[in-house]
Amino acid sequence: MNPNLVWEIRSFIKRQPLKTIGILLAAWIFLACLNGLLHFLDPGLDTAIWFPISIFFGPAFHLSGLPYAILFLGVLYLAFKLLPHLNQFTSWLLGLLFILLGNLAQGNFDIAFRQPFYLSGTQYYSDALKISSWRAWLEAFNNQQASLFVHSRTHPPFAVLLHYLLIRLSGNNLAVLAGVFILISSLSIPLLGLILGELGIDRVQRNRLVLLFSLLPAINIYTAVSLDGLILTTCTLFLLGLVMLLRRQKFSLAGAFLIFAGLTLTNLLTFGGLFLVAVGLGLGTLDLLLNRKTSLLLTSLASVVLLVAGAFILNSTFHYNHLQAFLTSSRIENPDGFRLLTQPLEYLMSRIEGISEIGLFLSIGCLAALFQKDRIKTITGGIRIDTAWGIALTGLVIVAGMFLIGMFRTGETARTCLFIYPYLVLIFYKDDPGLLGDLTIIAALQTIIMQLCGNYYW
Repeated sequence: MNPNLVWEIRSFIKRQPLKTIGILLAAWIFLACLNGLLHFLDPGLDTAIWFPISIFFGPAFHLSGLPYAILFLGVLYLAFKLLPHLNQFTSWLLGLLFILLGNLAQGNFDIAFRQPFYLSGTQYYSDALKISSWRAWLEAFNNQQASLFVHSRTHPPFAVLLHYLLIRLSGNNLAVLAGVFILISSLSIPLLGLILGELGIDRVQRNRLVLLFSLLPAINIYTAVSLDGLILTTCTLFLLGLVMLLRRQKFSLAGAFLIFAGLTLTNLLTFGGLFLVAVGLGLGTLDLLLNRKTSLLLTSLASVVLLVAGAFILNSTFHYNHLQAFLTSSRIENPDGFRLLTQPLEYLMSRIEGISEIGLFLSIGCLAALFQKDRIKTITGGIRIDTAWGIALTGLVIVAGMFLIGMFRTGETARTCLFIYPYLVLIFYKDDPGLLGDLTIIAALQTIIMQLCGNYYW
């Protein structure tokens, strides 16, 4: 891959079908104008003002972040030079460095890593500060859930208790909290490398894909000081176990453990962990029907049974009812019932907004390449024989189903659906080095421009 930025941009433009890019651009302009018109007619419409970005403060150029942006591009040049020589550890360090520099481009350390905890006063951190006894708080959670702040009340209590634990261990040092969050979130980068290795992809191609992954706008922006960054890592842990069971001829005890660990940790932090249940059971069923292998399906079923047993133990020990918490969260998200029936316009626009935000934060280059006719035909034609594409399509179909039933009501899907980006990267695993270089450069440039020109609080 050529590290010359201008050359790569020219190469990208030549490689990509301008018709596809033009159609995507025209669609975005039309939907943005439609969204603006609907907001003019109904100011109370619950969709993004800066379509399709749900939470955005700007535009505002962060002059103090410019040195970090320059360093970001310098490290990018170095990464291309070192690409053939990287291993799991050094590719992770590079990805971590990109996350740090990208977020520092928003201005300084406080803006990038402390303010996401305290600035709005309505985060998990704010609820965690009020806890005097974690046991008493957990036991009272079902009764007080609706009175918590906006994120805490739509997540299991362990999202807040994790913040509480780190506050106690660190003496409420926000720099330590930020460091722990960033470190755990960034582990999704080497985990993706291990997944690609299990899929039989050679080391240099793995390095290209891992580099692309770490530079996607969603990953670079939201894996810093975000609970969803931690959830990305636990979901990727599950995906690694899933791939191990699919690819290995003999049953993998390590793979089964990773599936159980990823499923459990994810469901403790978010009700969206049901995505993993669907992926495991769906792909396990396909593996049984197509390959007569039972390991993934049985492991997924056993993990779900253990998860349910754990919920009963929590209820009997701490009087916390996980099912009740899920139902309360659903009522908070959709107080009037299924929005397709009660608020059809808002339902439709929020679905379009959510899908569009995932696409935008994938990067314009990757989105354009995703919709190439040849790629679509190749992927859909090879789903029965290609493990990577089969996994990717299964994940995408399940996420689409989650959107259809009304999940992710308030948008912010590039953050809340971070877990889908490893699946999306799998789609590009057969691309040639030139195209992956193009996509990486475009993603990096879009990421650093977005970081320099706005703030994304959650």
